[in-house]
Amino acid sequence: MSIDRLAASARRSPVQALLLAGLALLLIATFSILVAGRTHATHGGLIHGQIMARAPFADPTAIQLRGLVGGKMHVGNANNVGETIVQQITVDPGGFTGWHTHPGPVVVLVESGEFDVYQAKDPNCTAYSYGPNEAFIDPGQGNVHSARNNSLTDPMVAWAIYFDVPAGLASPFIPVADPGDSCAGF
Repeated sequence: MSIDRLAASARRSPVQALLLAGLALLLIATFSILVAGRTHATHGGLIHGQIMARAPFADPTAIQLRGLVGGKMHVGNANNVGETIVQQITVDPGGFTGWHTHPGPVVVLVESGEFDVYQAKDPNCTAYSYGPNEAFIDPGQGNVHSARNNSLTDPMVAWAIYFDVPAGLASPFIPVADPGDSCAGF
């Protein structure tokens, strides 16, 4: 139907025009609510993060985490640790986090679901898989990585404890540009 015919139709039937306008507003409002309720990751996947607690250490504290990250031993150091954040993270089925880093070391505990973690510096784009009742570390401090929930039906739920988050930083999730040369097509 052309615009002229629609306009002519609306002039003949004010009730019909009002119904169309109301339907359009309803669709816009519904879309806005759906989009506002989700945080979109840098690569289009869906990830939800809810900060459950945030506090600085009462006394000067230093933390060192050592562990395999991407198949190599890494050390995450934090001297005079800033704030610590506990966050529940949900990655929807088929979703992914996008490339990102964190200001300091992180401990991640997987509650349910499974996901693969990829390290930006890995030229083979090796997937490191984690599932329920498993924990791993991320040294943060510039360690660029991404994670994907390969399930088409089940969300992945994890808890993250972020150390050395600067006071006032709204989120410990720091998006970075796609590294490009590694994990091509990810």
